[in-house]
Amino acid sequence: MKKRKICLLPFLGGLLVILILLFVGVLQVKGARERYCLAQTHLQFPIDVPMDGDKWDFFSSCYNQLTLSDAGKIFLGSRRQELSEAKRIAELNAVMTKYPNKDSQQYKAAREEFCVLTGRPAEEREQAVANIRQYLGMTDIPVDFICSRFNTLPGDTGTDYNNPAIEHYEAALFGFQVDPKTNYIVEVGEAERRWGTNEDGTRWFENMPKYDNTPRYTTPESIKPVAEAFMTKNQDIFGVDISQMTYEYRGSKIENHFVKWTDYNSPHTKEHEMCGDVDRDNEAAYQNDKGAWCIKQTDTLYPTVFLTITQGGQVAVYDNDGFEIDKL
Repeated sequence: MKKRKICLLPFLGGLLVILILLFVGVLQVKGARERYCLAQTHLQFPIDVPMDGDKWDFFSSCYNQLTLSDAGKIFLGSRRQELSEAKRIAELNAVMTKYPNKDSQQYKAAREEFCVLTGRPAEEREQAVANIRQYLGMTDIPVDFICSRFNTLPGDTGTDYNNPAIEHYEAALFGFQVDPKTNYIVEVGEAERRWGTNEDGTRWFENMPKYDNTPRYTTPESIKPVAEAFMTKNQDIFGVDISQMTYEYRGSKIENHFVKWTDYNSPHTKEHEMCGDVDRDNEAAYQNDKGAWCIKQTDTLYPTVFLTITQGGQVAVYDNDGFEIDKL
């Protein structure tokens, strides 16, 4: 009986094709990994800065931390939009760096696109807009989204464009800062306005809000119920309950009163290092790795809300100084 000869050529050929495809796939995923981290690097460093020093360290850290699974998602398209947006943000940052004059058409166009691209979708900002209109008591007033401010990445390695920390709006000549996580209003003041100098040396200003300075409330005792009524009325759009806080009259200047509330029930204690002018005889003093004398200090902060109110009873400034106290 003759032995059957087994032909391995088709099997080996198929195996070779599979290996080639795997090799090509690995190269493409590696390329996607590099493109993604390069785009992320250019978000933090200008495109024309050489790829060395801190810039290279950032790129290397991104590349090493990005898993093959994430790189595969970028290559297959599920994170392609994120890559595209990162590239565009880097390009817009480069334009704003090249044309730093904020009145130039190039800067304005790049800034407007940057703010839209990095901001929350309009539907997610609807509650913030509603809160601003409620604050003003004007249900139909136009509210303009200006831009967002961002937190830094862990380890202070750059800017986290994916998580806005604060959103800026303007309406009725006032500027508003909103916490995007809650849509609470955290600060109100005059909107940013342009000014300049006339030929005769006098200054000109863009329109500013009109304040009620009628002398209705001229004493510390008379302004307190006005301030309390304002905070109670707007509790749902501020996220602040003054019934749990301590009131303090801070004084007056010209036609304005200054008051605040402090939440002494919610202390925030943080330790920090102070170096330089340190008493070396202090038992707690020590030298850091650079040879400087240092000491650890502990500060305790409390959530605080400030108001500036005209003698006519109009709130000119609202400032929730405690909503990000854990990040100070």
